[in-house]
Parts: sequence; structure tokens; C-alpha cells
Amino acid sequence: IVAAPITHGTSTYLLPILAQGGCHVVLAGAGADAARTAFRERGGTVCFMPPTLVYMLMALPGASRADFPQLRRLIYGGAPMPPEKIREVRDFFGPVLGTTYGQTEAPQILTVLRPEDFEDPRHWASVGRTTWFSDVAIMAPDGRLLPAGEVGEVVARGDLLMTGYWRLPDKTAETLVNGWLHTGDRGMVDAHGYLYLKDRLKDMVITGGFNVYPVDVENALGQHPAVHECAVFGVPDDKWGEAVHAAVQLRPDQQIDEAELITFVRERLGPVLTPKHVHFYASLPRSPVGKVLKSAVRERAMALTPAACKHIYDCPPSARGTCCTHCLRFQDARHQPVLAHAHQLALPRRKSRRGPVGQEDLHRSDADANSEPRAARCGPANDGCCAHRADGARPDSERHRNTVDLHECP
Repeated sequence: IVAAPITHGTSTYLLPILAQGGCHVVLAGAGADAARTAFRERGGTVCFMPPTLVYMLMALPGASRADFPQLRRLIYGGAPMPPEKIREVRDFFGPVLGTTYGQTEAPQILTVLRPEDFEDPRHWASVGRTTWFSDVAIMAPDGRLLPAGEVGEVVARGDLLMTGYWRLPDKTAETLVNGWLHTGDRGMVDAHGYLYLKDRLKDMVITGGFNVYPVDVENALGQHPAVHECAVFGVPDDKWGEAVHAAVQLRPDQQIDEAELITFVRERLGPVLTPKHVHFYASLPRSPVGKVLKSAVRERAMALTPAACKHIYDCPPSARGTCCTHCLRFQDARHQPVLAHAHQLALPRRKSRRGPVGQEDLHRSDADANSEPRAARCGPANDGCCAHRADGARPDSERHRNTVDLHECP
């Protein structure tokens, strides 16, 4: 069953299945409903799909194993599947789950984790062992090959590799060095030859001098029964260099607050790996092939994080993250979400008569519009909080026109 784009990992299976006398059922439309119908009516035996689509199939109304009567191999790829999800998938589909690892430069099958390998839960966090087409190793930054158990960059060599990037000789020379393909992934190989991926080199978070691999935090978050899917990433932080953040999509009809999730992770991983903030999504943003877009959730988190704005106006450090998210360039589009986010739980909102068109701003109610001094409501942080001053005077600069009416700052 061709349930994912053949321009990606699915293409790996086209010729091998045809060579065995098989055929491909190409879906008329994308989505879990179309895939289930194909399995049920056309008798699909093999399928490759991203984890997200696997979860969607299981979540369809009335879905059961009987909808997949002839399924023998369900191969996932393109993104990791946390151990708790693997348990759920195996309980639903049975012992048919497998996965592979590769990339465009070394397509799809550098390693394979077969269904029989999944019988041992200790292997669930791995992507399997090297296939007969390639050699896979772990390399240190200085080019040394590392022994089992040590973390470094995953490198590969063999006939599966590309010969180079089309008309990009410099990029080719950077990626293919002394016969080894530098994948850009961090990982380690255990004593039995199983490869465990940590993360892309660029996705590793360095917080307070410690290396945090997002997949470790994602696996911990995934153990909470309310969490459907999550993504962990770093955002710039004045104190820590980077701070660990998480974007979380909950299961239907589940509720949990940020503090509870943070405590849940802290109890399992300790303070260093625990997210400083959790951002909740009704649906995580995804690429056309179902991968969660970490770049999108990171950008949104940075837009809502006061520390990411370098133009904060008169904000005492103790007040940042509460009321002082106003910046000297707040009219710039990239700062508009910051203004609304910080006050949306504390203040009444109405359509702004003065803000940018279409922006829903937060102001004092009309009944309080002429009462003074405004700084009186700002509490201990009133020395600059929300562009109010201790003497109650209103800033008269045009650049603060949208901030002077904000009130009730923690």
C-alpha cells in the first residue's frame, strides 16, 4: 500500500516488491481513511509510512486489527517512534513492526530493525543494525572512529552512498570525507551492533554547558498518558545559553498543565534535561510527509519568549516573562505575538483602535481609561513595568502608543 509520497522513503520499496512479483496500490487520496480502505479492500501486505500516519490509523473511529487482514510488514521511518508508542502499535497491529534508517545521500536502509528485533524491548530505542550494503560507524570531531557506547557523528560508507551533490563540489567535499559520508546525525552503537540515534547535530541543545539530546526528553514526555506527540528544542536564553522547550499535542479529551508535565520529566530525567517551558498545540505543525516541523515550533516559541526580544523597554529582570514583553520595535510583525501572549490570561481584550490592522490588542477597559496613576496597578515591578513609571506619567513617545494602557501586571 503506497501510503506515503514515493518521492521520499516509499520509493525504496518500489522495485524490490515488483521484483518479487508483487504490486503497488497507489491511493487516490492521502490520509488514514484512504489507507485503511486500501488495506481492508485490496489486501495490503506491506506498507511504509511515517509514525504520525500509524497513530492516525489507530485513532480512526472503530479501527481494529481486522481492518488490516493481510498485513505482514508495517515499516515506519522519517521520524523516531518513542518506546511507549512502539508498545501501543505492537499491541494494536501485532508483531509486524519494523523500521529502517538512512537519508537521501544513503537511501533508507543503512540500518534495519526487523520485527523479530522488536521482541526485545531493549532494542526499541534503536534503529537497528547495519545492512549488507554499507558500513556504519561513529566518528569523533577529530576523525577518530569511536568504540561501542560512545556518542559521536554517524558516518557511513559503501555502495549505497551517493557519488556527490549535483554541481555542488564544495558541499560534496564537506559531506564525503575519505570515503565516509557524514550524516549530520549524532548517535552511538552498542556492543551488539545496534545503532541508537540521539539527534541531528544542529538539534542538540547546549544548556548551561550540558548537552541535551531532544530525543531523550521526547521519550520521557511520551510516557505521560495525556501526551499524544511532542517535539523538544532549544531557544536562546540569557542565563543558560539555550533553554530546553517542548511543544506538546495532547490526546483527545485529555488535559494537563505545564507545571505537571515539567514535574513529570524532572522526576525521570533530573533538572538539566527538564523543559523550562511547555507549549501546547491542538495539532503540531507537520511537513507534507508527516514530520513535526521543529523549526516552526521553535520560531513560535521564540516569538512568545521575552528573552528572545533584544529591544525590551525598561524591563527589570524579575519582571521579564510576566508583564515586560514590550519592546521598542513592537510594531514590527515579528514582535506582535509577544505583546498579546504575555497578557492574554490577565487582561480584558478588545479590538485595538490604534494597533496594527487586524491585531487583537489588550487594553484597559473603557471605564478605566482616564483613571490615574496607571503605575499603581503594577505592584513591585512598577518601576518601568508595562511602560508605566513610578510617578504614573504616561510615556509620550509614539513607539509606546500600544503599551500605555496595559495594566494589572504581576
